[in-house]
Amino acid sequence: MASAVVVQRSLPPVSVKNDQFVWARCPVRLDLAGGWTDTPPYTLLYGGKVVNVAVNLNGQPPVQVYVRKARERRIRALSIDLGVSEIFSSFADVQEYDKPGSPFALVKAALVLLGFAEESAGGRTLEQLLDSMGGGMDITLFVAVPKGSGLGTSSILSGTILGALHRFFGDSASIEQLTPEVLRIEAMMTTGGGWQDQVGGMVGGVKFVESRAGDELNFCIEYLDDFLFSDGGAAGCFTLYYTGITRLAKNILDEVVSGVKSGDPGYLALHGHLRDLAEHMRVAISRRNLPAMARLVAESWEANKHIHRSVTNEDVEDLLGATKPYYTGAKLLGAGGGGYCLFISETQEQATALRTMLSARRHDSARLVGFSLNREGLQVSVS
Repeated sequence: MASAVVVQRSLPPVSVKNDQFVWARCPVRLDLAGGWTDTPPYTLLYGGKVVNVAVNLNGQPPVQVYVRKARERRIRALSIDLGVSEIFSSFADVQEYDKPGSPFALVKAALVLLGFAEESAGGRTLEQLLDSMGGGMDITLFVAVPKGSGLGTSSILSGTILGALHRFFGDSASIEQLTPEVLRIEAMMTTGGGWQDQVGGMVGGVKFVESRAGDELNFCIEYLDDFLFSDGGAAGCFTLYYTGITRLAKNILDEVVSGVKSGDPGYLALHGHLRDLAEHMRVAISRRNLPAMARLVAESWEANKHIHRSVTNEDVEDLLGATKPYYTGAKLLGAGGGGYCLFISETQEQATALRTMLSARRHDSARLVGFSLNREGLQVSVS
């Protein structure tokens, strides 16, 4: 069982009727520049700067969570995309959240954070606690993104689960509230991570996000001109491709964190360069300068490869080398090593040729993915 954490001492009353459900949906994020500077301890020591954009995939927010009341005094979690379910009938079931490979580890951690734990139940069992609420819960997840995709899905799913649960209990949680809660879930599960993913998805649009150095997370968001992502001509120069290669970022993250803690001047200077690239990206996007943006994406990819050797691999390099004539900038999204790759061509003709070439590549899982700007971010409603 996982170690105890400080949890909310009492739960507010359920705010939905028996025939209603809470529906939370959220886009994913494409990180363009500044990644790794959002991750402790670097971001706490020096502050972080990133540029990212919230996007729908194939016309829909790809991360969705549904919560509704149930007659039975239990909690049932269901994953539509994975085709699995699990019933939590005791606090012991809920508190087994320290298994990142579990399909419902995030659900369990979120429940504990909100007060579903022995420590805050006042001697009651889970069944008795649910009885005081008037019944149990069904929590349904739908994530239309492969695991280890590089789109910040795990952190975004955590925020979406929390947003749905807060609304179930009548609390419209703000981004300022949800972001540190997501970080607490990652600490509970020992997966670690920074603040970019959840902010990048839960806040819509194209953003320059900056955190200040200090012991507490303190960030500000500047919304950038979204012309390059909404104008048909410019947007047609972007290509999103799922490589079919997935990996968890944790091992890379652990070694990057160790590198920062070592205080190596070269390593810290590399992080400083990543921050500078975010500033330059902010300017390029604001000036609607697509070629400059593409070159900065290329520079960010080169910097990421110096951050950790596992960011790239032979398969990725073969892909980027074979398609080089058709793009100016490309990078694997997230921590790297696989997942989604973003290409930026300088003309629609180049982009069309690139997509034709990528479509012809033979791989069981690899595919082109349609994406579009999402301006709304996390949305939570009640039926």
